Amino acid sequence: MRRESRAGSLEVRVPGRPGAVSHVGKLYNLATGLAADRIVASLPAVRTAECRMISRIGRPIAEPALVEVRVHGADPERDPELAREIERILREDREHLPKHAAELMSGDVQLDRWPLRNPIASPDASKTT
Repeated sequence: MRRESRAGSLEVRVPGRPGAVSHVGKLYNLATGLAADRIVASLPAVRTAECRMISRIGRPIAEPALVEVRVHGADPERDPELAREIERILREDREHLPKHAAELMSGDVQLDRWPLRNPIASPDASKTT
């Protein structure tokens, strides 16, 4: 069975700052990718996950105007425990947005590769022998 995750945000390029990581679209793109990956990896009933975050001008970065998740292989509407776990993962990723920005700047995570997180930098990488 193939399992996959997808992320999405609406990101606008900032003229003169192509590598800017303070842009909320870059951070949301990263956060949704990591969240979708965590949902699929940690919830066996979920085969695929798609996440989106959309910002609103004037709101704090950790408070997106919209957070949407679609999962396939399981139904969070019929499984309250699954819904709570998905909400927990999304909440944790929103809380870690500043950490994600630092990881993006250090190269531990990158938007142009999959998985986004560098396996060497991954917390789980130290567990493998």
